Amino acid sequence: MSWQASSWALKQRVGDPILKILLLAAANYADPNGRCWPKIETLAFDSEVSKRTIQRKLVELHELGLVLLTPQFSAKGKQIESLIQ
Repeated sequence: MSWQASSWALKQRVGDPILKILLLAAANYADPNGRCWPKIETLAFDSEVSKRTIQRKLVELHELGLVLLTPQFSAKGKQIESLIQ
């Protein structure tokens, strides 16, 4: 966990409590470089919202410029996770 990422997330004004808790949940898994790879299921459990809501809200955070999402794919071309920065 990166306390820097958590501290940064707390200071962000996003205008939506679900966005805020998602940003904090992702920050909780960040490495010292601000990167994390949590599963959607993990973020949904931590945030107490549905997986679909997490997927939509991650896109919103990306559109707000608060996170960078980089899909990661298996050798067969299936998306297996996303890098969140």
